[in-house]
Amino acid sequence: MNPNYNVEVRYALLNYGNYNSIFGTRNWAYERYWARWLLSDNGIQLCKDASTTAQYASMTGWDNTDVHIMRFWKEVYLDWVLKHTFTVNTSYTGTFTYPLYIWALNQPWTVWDVSSLKLFYFKIWNTWWIIIRDFVPCYRKSDSVIWLYDLVNKQFYTNAWSWTFTKWPDVN
Repeated sequence: MNPNYNVEVRYALLNYGNYNSIFGTRNWAYERYWARWLLSDNGIQLCKDASTTAQYASMTGWDNTDVHIMRFWKEVYLDWVLKHTFTVNTSYTGTFTYPLYIWALNQPWTVWDVSSLKLFYFKIWNTWWIIIRDFVPCYRKSDSVIWLYDLVNKQFYTNAWSWTFTKWPDVN
C-alpha cells in the first residue's frame, strides 16, 4: 500500500465498539495508513503519512446501519459530501511493508480493531488513478468459501484469519 493511493468503500455498519477499522496498515508507530471510527470522539481517525499525530474528522451519519460510500485520498468524502481535508503532509513517499487489511488494522501481522460491517465493494486506485483493486464480496460455489473477488486481477481472496464471514442473499 502506498499512502497516496485512493480508496473507496461501500459499506453498512452492523455493530461497533470504540475502535472499528474500515481499513488499515502500519509499519511502525507513526508510519500508518488507516481510517477507523472512534465512538469516544464521534468521528473518524484518519492517518496516511509518517506524522506523529493522526487527524480526526467529525463525521455525523456514519454510525447508523444505512449503506454509505466513503472515499479516502487527500480528502475524505462520506456519501459524496466532503468531510475532511488533510492538513499534514499527504505526500509521504514511503510504502507500507505490511498488507492493507479490510475491516481491521494490520498492526505488523497482528489483527487489531476489527469491525462488523457489510461490504458491498472496496476499490483502490494508484497515484496515477489507475484502478489496481476492485474487490466485490462473493463465494466460491465449489466449497461455499466466502470472501472477495478482485475484478482487476481476476483473483479470489480468502480470509487469512480464523473468523468466518456471513453470506448475504445472492444478487445479480
